[in-house]
Amino acid sequence: MNAWVIFYKGTFLQFPYEHKIELIALWESTIVKGLRCGISIEQQKKDCKEDLDELEEWIVGMVGGKEKYDNDDIEKKIGKKDFKLLLNKWGLNVVCGLKLKVINNDNTNGHLFISEK
Repeated sequence: MNAWVIFYKGTFLQFPYEHKIELIALWESTIVKGLRCGISIEQQKKDCKEDLDELEEWIVGMVGGKEKYDNDDIEKKIGKKDFKLLLNKWGLNVVCGLKLKVINNDNTNGHLFISEK
């Protein structure tokens, strides 16, 4: 089993392991695109932190504070289309948060690749 887990404040979502390199590159490129559109690094940091806090609170509310949950629990509640949007926004903000040093890659924030042979 291969897994890629992206988490913030201990709240996590699982992502497609096979697309990790492409997704990280895509999400990190949004920082440069933001600069080209006139959005400063400081503003991007502020927006990222606000989005992370809002998303984390929403996910925790969605799973009812359960410590054990998976993507299916959330997808069943909000539907496949909205769940894909949530995944993208969650991954984007955690990866950019790491790159912008808004959060640290530690036991409660960041991403983790799990590969079993």
